[in-house]
Order: sequence, then C-alpha cells, then structure tokens
Amino acid sequence: MDREMLTLPCDVAVRRIALGFLDDASAAARRVDRPDPDVEALHDLRVALRRLRSTLRAWPDLWRGTLRQRHVRRLRKVTRATGEARDLEVVLALLDELGGAMNDAQQRGAAMLRAELDRRLAVVRQGIRRDVLPRWERLAPRLRDGLSVVLRSVDAPDREPPSFAAALAGGLRRAGREVAEAIDAVGGLEDQDAAHAARIAIKRLRYLVEPVRDALPAARALVDRCRAAQDALGRMHDAHVLLARVEHALGDAAADRARSALHAVTTGEPDESPDPRGGLLELGQRAHALLRASWERCRQELFDEGGRRWREEAFALAEALEAVAHGRASRDEEIERKYLLSRLPEMPHADVVEIEQGYLPGDRIVERLRRERAPRGVRLLRTVKLGGGVRRVEIEEPVGAELFEALWPLTSGRRIHKRRHRVVDGARTWEIDEFLDRSLVLAEVELTRSDEEVALPAWLEPFVLRDVTDDPEYLNVRLAR
Repeated sequence: MDREMLTLPCDVAVRRIALGFLDDASAAARRVDRPDPDVEALHDLRVALRRLRSTLRAWPDLWRGTLRQRHVRRLRKVTRATGEARDLEVVLALLDELGGAMNDAQQRGAAMLRAELDRRLAVVRQGIRRDVLPRWERLAPRLRDGLSVVLRSVDAPDREPPSFAAALAGGLRRAGREVAEAIDAVGGLEDQDAAHAARIAIKRLRYLVEPVRDALPAARALVDRCRAAQDALGRMHDAHVLLARVEHALGDAAADRARSALHAVTTGEPDESPDPRGGLLELGQRAHALLRASWERCRQELFDEGGRRWREEAFALAEALEAVAHGRASRDEEIERKYLLSRLPEMPHADVVEIEQGYLPGDRIVERLRRERAPRGVRLLRTVKLGGGVRRVEIEEPVGAELFEALWPLTSGRRIHKRRHRVVDGARTWEIDEFLDRSLVLAEVELTRSDEEVALPAWLEPFVLRDVTDDPEYLNVRLAR
C-alpha cells in the first residue's frame, strides 16, 4: 500500500485490502485444486483466509449492511477446516527434524508415527479438495459482492468517514492493549493456552499493520517484530502439538502390545511384533527439550520484558498515523471539539498521562511549554498555537531539558495541572482532561474536517453538559493561573 491510500476514507481502504486478500485466497485455492499441487499451495490458502478473516474481524462496523453475517460465519468455518492440515504438515516437518540419529529400534517408533500422520494428512487434504474448496468457490463471489459496495447516508451523501490512517490509529491502540494483556497473562512453560492466545493476538496485530508496512518505517519495524515473535511462539506451539501426538501414539502402541501379548498367550505363538514405544519415548523427550528451549527463548525475548513495549510501539505507530491523518487537512492544523463534563466518567481502558503546562508571555501568539509524565517516560514539548474555535494552527516540537528548565520560570502564574485519560472509541480517540488544580473536567476529540459530525459515545454522553468549543473561557490559556 502506498502512502496515499492512508488518506482514503477508511471504508474504501479496508474494502480494497479485504478484496486483495480474497483474490490471494482464490488464487491459492486454484493451486490446491490441481492434481499435483505445489507444496506451498495449502499454506498460502490458509494465510490468505486468515488475513481476510482478521481484516473483517478488525473492522466489523465497516462491512455491516453489505456483508451478510452468515457469509462471515462460513468464512470462519472454511478457515478452520484448513487448520488440521497445517498442524499435520508442521508436525511431520518437526518429526523429520527431531528423528535423526536414532537407533533402529527407536526409528520404528518414529516410522509408525510418521505413517499414521501421513495417512491422516492424505485424508484431510482429500476432504479439503472434496468439501472445503467447493464451499469456498460458492462463498467467494458473495464476499466479493459485499466488499465491493460502500454505503453512504442519503442525509449526508458528501460526508465521508474518517481517513484510513485515523481509523487505523484507533485500531492499533486496541490491538496494542490486547497484545500487552495477552503477553502479561502468560505465567510459565505450562501456560501453553495463554502462550497460544498471545501468539494469536500478535498475529492479529501483524495483519492489521501489514497493509501499511511500506508506507511508514515504524510499521515495517513492528511487522518484523511481530513476525519474529510469531516464529518463536509458533516453535513452542509446534513442539507442544508433537508432544500431544506422541502421547496419543504411545496409547495406541500400548494397546497394540497388550493385544499382541494376549494373542501370544492364547495361541502359544511367540510375540515377534516390533515394539515402537522406545522410539516414541525418545521422540517425546526430544520434543519436550525443544519445548523448553523454545520457552526459554520466548521468556527472554518476549515475556520477561512484558507487554509494555508492544503497547508503546503500537501507540507510537498510531501517533505517526494520526500525523498523516491530520496532514489531510493541513500539515499543522488542529481540528477538534471540546465538551464540558459534569464529572469524570468510568474509563477502565484509558491510557493516562499527567500534564503540567505553562504559557509564555504574549498576546497574539500563544506559546506553551508542556511536561508529560506517562509510564513510558517524560516528554518535554514546546507548542505555538494560532486561532480558535474548531479549527486552529498548532505547531509542536520536542524541547531539550536545559531549554525547558530555562523557560519554565517565565510561565509562573500561567500554568495548569491535569490528568489526561485517552480513550479509543471506534475510529476516534477521546481525551478526557481531569484538572488537578480545580474542579473541572473537559473532553476533546480531534476531527479530520471542520464540518465532521460527532456522535457522543454511550459511555460519555450522560456526563456531557454542553459543547464549549467556541467558548473562550474554556481555552487552556484562559484557564492557566
């Protein structure tokens, strides 16, 4: 995706992305359906289906009304129907990797398990060609029809939704929080379900960012980080799956040995059948060693640092996308609405930063110094503002600590102290300012156009007293004291 696509209306951009994944899935399905499909065909089909499904999951409000819910459910079933084949292919590759340097007796166990997996994989592949591909062929045109239509309100036909950059920024903040929470939930090697959930959360974050990978350097770095984490977690997951297969095969082998022993006793014939259990136990030990090694790598590279870094990187990319979105109006323009609240709403998922800001002497030019304290550290900023109301010019840049401390005394008597709660709601980010030096709560939301209509979210609306965007008494510079 080029940078210009970031400025498209979000519903148009998301549909283009989804249609691209649909094309990829259809092309891969044709390769799978060949008499002699290439080895990557099924993998490519599964990846394209997952990306398509992840896109629809990330943007549910954008396709409701054009896609039927039953078609989305069918996509989920088709995607899941390819899952067993992927697990079998991976386990067979891992079996080849771990099965070397075994003696002849041990090789019998590995060969028995490999034969069983090969038989099962052949059955699953046949089922995909017989059942899954025809279902996909019927479903794909219906998905294409729904994704090719964009709805617009007849009451406001010229009013576009937020840009893709602005909407993606909100989605990244949600996904960053989900990854952080999933990583922090993993307590140890035995928490395989939690580790798998973390892998899925990272995968969804990656699929969200991949379409803009070539548009922003920060997006490329985050995608690469997601891919490396997926590989490490995937290695651990695959070892866990192989262990489960070995355990099942050991049960079958024990039952076979019992039947053979009983036959020998009842017939008097010697039991000469090979015992594969020694090889299976050796495979189990090797798989467990791989599991522990993979966990150690994940622990050092992923879990020890916790989810904080992931959240920070997702939020940093969100800020870069918001800068692109704001550039759609004017490079240094700020378009926002402000509301007076009766009190602070309940905001369990807010990101909180404490702000001290002061204003330098001046009449026409408003110059502000700001110190922000957040879990990720302290930021010092210098800002110049011009204008008022919904649309104004705002130019902001970082400032060094030495210059900040030199200028800060000049703001004496013109300062405010507040706690800002950032809440992602759909495509918008609301900023709720709780003033710590007086009884006052204000809410602000940035827009992409001056005439953009704002629908108050349900969690905020009961607390809104009135719109004070054009009331100069609620400008921060007026509130400073």
